[in-house]
Amino acid sequence: MKRTHDNIGFHLWNASNLWQRELKLALLPHRLTSVQYVVLMSAYNLAERNEEVTQNDIAMDASTDPMTTSIALRGLQEKKLVACRPHKADTRANSVSITSAGIILLKKALKDVETAENEFFGKLKSQQAAFKKSLETFTSGAESE
Repeated sequence: MKRTHDNIGFHLWNASNLWQRELKLALLPHRLTSVQYVVLMSAYNLAERNEEVTQNDIAMDASTDPMTTSIALRGLQEKKLVACRPHKADTRANSVSITSAGIILLKKALKDVETAENEFFGKLKSQQAAFKKSLETFTSGAESE
């Protein structure tokens, strides 16, 4: 039988846990969870391309399930970082927009996340691009499954 430390899955799981801890620490001063951060980032990026952004659009872009996205959006709405209003064309959907306070907080959080990312993944040095490409092998197309 293989030892746990001989399995690539163990190392991926362990590295993922370590990264999640660093991300959580980077977001702590901003009072955001990692899911809220990703949802807020997706809402911001989608709004730059679309007039109306729905919860479903955000879930697809962030690769999160609709319920997780809904919970994150509710928390962001309570913090007045996003606003929801009825969608113009689809009466079953709401349009989500990021508020001015949300943009300001996102920009501050982004700086801290980028710093944490550079420190954490900096250990890979020149292998960062290859590592990212390897991860994309598993994640590209995963959101449509």
